[in-house]
Amino acid sequence: MTSIPTAYFGAALARLPKGDLGEILFAGLPYALSIMLILGIHDLGRYLVARYYQIETNFPYFIPLPFWPGTYGCMVQMRSPVPNRKAVFDLGFTAAALGLVTAIPLFVWGLTQSETVPIDPKSNLVSFHAFDPRFSLLLTLLSKWALGSQFVAERAIDLHIVAIAAYISLLIIVVKLMPLRRLDGGYIVHGMFGQKPSAIVSQLSKFILLILGLIRFRSSEFGNTDLLFLAIVVGLIPAIDEPALNDVSDLNNWRDALGVVILAITILTLIPMPAVMLQFLDL
Repeated sequence: MTSIPTAYFGAALARLPKGDLGEILFAGLPYALSIMLILGIHDLGRYLVARYYQIETNFPYFIPLPFWPGTYGCMVQMRSPVPNRKAVFDLGFTAAALGLVTAIPLFVWGLTQSETVPIDPKSNLVSFHAFDPRFSLLLTLLSKWALGSQFVAERAIDLHIVAIAAYISLLIIVVKLMPLRRLDGGYIVHGMFGQKPSAIVSQLSKFILLILGLIRFRSSEFGNTDLLFLAIVVGLIPAIDEPALNDVSDLNNWRDALGVVILAITILTLIPMPAVMLQFLDL
């Protein structure tokens, strides 16, 4: 059922030629398959980890939306307590890592099928046909790697339909990597530091995101409010999570290292491309 609205809105987002409903859904199928694959694998990872630790949970199911992107993703509800901090960490890390390793290759492939267009000073986070990735260090580097000499200063990207799906999925995954209650990042930080320290990290991350949103608003020519709006929404999410049954035992070193790596990926996605790097890469 979710594939129908997802395919429909995918065709609309990609501005594909209109026809009868069957033609529209078929045209939007690459978008629907891509975004459902990425988000499905993301939440399947959490489900498998929950089963491994014998946490009572449901099988992931997609939630359709009557507007773009067509789906919220999957829902996995855990009905029993998490046994320890290792399990808390694994629940967040596995889902996020599987989502990223699926989304990034699809995004890069979609970029190779995309074309560059003149940059639009009014572009924002969802300007898919004049996409300016310079708001994100990671996305800028991926775009330059995929497009090479086509992507230079004063150029934006008209995203291919698969790139649109992968980019939206990346946005969803990165938002879920914020260290907040019930999100992947919240599980990861909770596992690394414990319940109470993770609540402090959550509050700090809200403040930093708000600062980044204000910087983007002040520095953009037309006062982009997209990141600022995201900061306000994130600010409404509770910071403190439920404790694990054993919330005292620390993680081993390799889990701590993996947590640092995936949180670094989140930071690289959220911070803008430095001016010196833009100049060096002719962007």
